[in-house]
Amino acid sequence: MNLQSDWAALTSLTSSQRLPPWMGATRTSNGAWKWNNGISVSSAYWANNEPSIYGDCATLRSNGLTACPCYSLQPAFCKMQPQLCNGGKFGGPNIQSGSISSPGYPLQYYNNLDCYYQIEGPPGTYITIRFDPFYVESYLDYVEIYEGNTTSKLIGDLDTYMPSKTGFESNSNQMLVYFHTDSMITDLGWSVQWAAKKSSSPITEMGRSGSMNSPKYPGDYDPFLEQLYYVTAPDGTRVSVTFDDFSTEQDNDFLEIYDGGSISATLIANLSGHAVAGKTLTTSGNHLAMRFITDGDMQYYGWHMTWTSS
Repeated sequence: MNLQSDWAALTSLTSSQRLPPWMGATRTSNGAWKWNNGISVSSAYWANNEPSIYGDCATLRSNGLTACPCYSLQPAFCKMQPQLCNGGKFGGPNIQSGSISSPGYPLQYYNNLDCYYQIEGPPGTYITIRFDPFYVESYLDYVEIYEGNTTSKLIGDLDTYMPSKTGFESNSNQMLVYFHTDSMITDLGWSVQWAAKKSSSPITEMGRSGSMNSPKYPGDYDPFLEQLYYVTAPDGTRVSVTFDDFSTEQDNDFLEIYDGGSISATLIANLSGHAVAGKTLTTSGNHLAMRFITDGDMQYYGWHMTWTSS
């Protein structure tokens, strides 16, 4: 009703009605006026000295909205966008990235939606997604993220306004996103960037000494990493590692260190945060394995270490 043509058409229709038509706005139990989608009625729509106390429904006169009684057979006018989903299949065997958004974004999404978005990347990849922004009615409108192309394995959900965790990843080249909205309040919705990534090749060093670092160090590492490192020293020696620089997202981006030649060996340290520099660790034998894992939320410059054998 913010368009002059809409206003003129509605006032012409309502002036010819014997029973005042309802305009989709009612007074709530606490005295507030709401449209039927839960949004507050702007004061700019009301006629002078309205809304009055003489009714809990709103009708339209030539000078604006007025309060009127709620009649059981009262005709109604309503203008709404169609409640349509924009879901479907995204990506494909030759596509590595893309974007998806809620219906109508950046305008408000619709009520009563159940939308499915099927993401597929090239074979041999895994899918990462990050929501930015994310604005929904808390707990009643929500997004669920599933592994693969069915709803059998839930890997994440977002159901609060501006959630703290907005990044997720799959173990395969397929991911399913489900968006549900109820019949009441709506919001601006969400936009998501997705990418299909290949697992990185392990980094291997052999000899008596060397150095290793996180990908892109001293620049910020990427989100959704899983990088393996292997060190092999001469037989009969032990491997000592010393970190001279270390900065990662506490608890969520971390470096695992194993006392052996694979990540099935004994875990001797799990390092994260900003207080690791200066730390030294020593294995019981001549093999060392490490795994660096990051999520999708915050990135730092990572870490650098030197290693020696003795």
